[in-house]
Amino acid sequence: MTTDMSTTDRTGGLQETAEGLASEVGQTAERQAGTMMGRAGSTVRDVANSVRSASADLGERQPQVARWGEMAADRMEDAASFLDQHEPREVLDEAQRVARQQPGLVVAGGLIVGLALGRLLRTASGSGQQSSQDWYRQGFQGSTGDGSSSRSMTNGSGTSTSMGTDGATAEYQP
Repeated sequence: MTTDMSTTDRTGGLQETAEGLASEVGQTAERQAGTMMGRAGSTVRDVANSVRSASADLGERQPQVARWGEMAADRMEDAASFLDQHEPREVLDEAQRVARQQPGLVVAGGLIVGLALGRLLRTASGSGQQSSQDWYRQGFQGSTGDGSSSRSMTNGSGTSTSMGTDGATAEYQP
């Protein structure tokens, strides 16, 4: 009988320890989620300021795009404020509610965000560089190794003609 009682005591102690550990993990996760939401709010606010600045620059040239940018910046400010003012659990519950009520809105929002991020990244990485399609529009320019460049053309009969910058031409027939 003492063996049964000690086993029950151990099981109860282990269960209490596990519950305490689970509670501590949950609290740590909630604190970290709160910290991440604060960072996310700050980042969204920074992006909103950048969009607002870009919209101001576009104001004279493309007023309609500038208005859309201002509206987007306003919505981003609202989202940043929402993140700052609510707990992580509330934000998750609200996101799930909106997704259930308006799934099309969530898909469209994801598409718009993806396109905007793609455009932003493409613009940021391509500044000052030729686009990957410029070589096609201008014709392939190879290098002869001596600093001069050459152009190659195929005339449809299988004969290829190359002309270097020094004016020399060469034909190649396979």
